Amino acid sequence: MSAARPLPSNRARTRRTSGFARRALARPAARLALALLTVWIVAAAIGPRLATLQRDGASSSLGLVLLGARDSAVIVGIVLALALPGGFAVGVLAGAGGRGRDTLLARGLEVASFWPTVLLVPILTSTLSLPRPLLLGLAVALGESLRTARMVRGEVQRQRFAPYVVAARALGASRIDVFRAHVVPHATTPILVAAAFAGATTIATDTAISFLGLAGGAPTSWGGALASSLAGGPPAIGPLVAAVATTAAFYVLAGALADAIDPRPFLGPR
Repeated sequence: MSAARPLPSNRARTRRTSGFARRALARPAARLALALLTVWIVAAAIGPRLATLQRDGASSSLGLVLLGARDSAVIVGIVLALALPGGFAVGVLAGAGGRGRDTLLARGLEVASFWPTVLLVPILTSTLSLPRPLLLGLAVALGESLRTARMVRGEVQRQRFAPYVVAARALGASRIDVFRAHVVPHATTPILVAAAFAGATTIATDTAISFLGLAGGAPTSWGGALASSLAGGPPAIGPLVAAVATTAAFYVLAGALADAIDPRPFLGPR
């Protein structure tokens, strides 16, 4: 009896990855979004140093943009580190289990998704004594892990009944081998889309919560700069544009990645 189909070679995986990147960046909007996010990452890395070298320091519009980029990047990193692994694990368990386990986890995800992040932040603030970035990251990660779990669960269920999986089972491969070699690798693709959506949600949530003064506020964040500007502080046109542009770039990139993974729902005239 033949064994299950082996995993693709490194060369095949490289070709598949390069083809996926070409499809994802085929549109000018996706390339522009990637360029904006690259600028955001660079600004987060070297921005604080540049802000201190400015004559007006952190009080200038550019200084507020640079410092806010650092704050937002830290929170986005925390969210991705917490939400993606946890959501992937829950999604795999829900999609791979029997009907009872899948139903239980699916209903649990639906119930938990009713809690908005804006309500979680005051609850966590009153119960936990954590630094602001970790507090916000934990609150957003709870919601984004649910989104990731739902996406991974759907992909696992779709791959479980794919023709090549059925063929591998018919050739005598065990369920565990088929799941490890075929289902799980294909179920990782929604992680990219989930990461892009998580970035957009984190930037928007951080800006809104900082603007409202929740979680202690943060004058160096983009939302804190907007609140300070309304209270008579320095103008915050730069932080406003930066927050909107970064959030939009994440959403555009998420759409491009979703198209590249499965273009069928998006066929037709644009």
